[in-house]
Amino acid sequence: MNQFIDSFVDQMNIIYQKLQIDEPSNESYPDIDLNEKNIISAASDTTKDKKEPPPSKLERGK
Repeated sequence: MNQFIDSFVDQMNIIYQKLQIDEPSNESYPDIDLNEKNIISAASDTTKDKKEPPPSKLERGK
């Protein structure tokens, strides 16, 4: 049984390696850093032109 599992895993690894596709270069997506760990921070660059956030509840009560 273990030999069957080992050979199956080996075959799956070979198939997986054959199916590997190179990641597109940054030139394909100039506005997106593919190496950025936090995708939300990369996409939030467009929010810089927005108005200031509304005052908090504590500030409204003053």
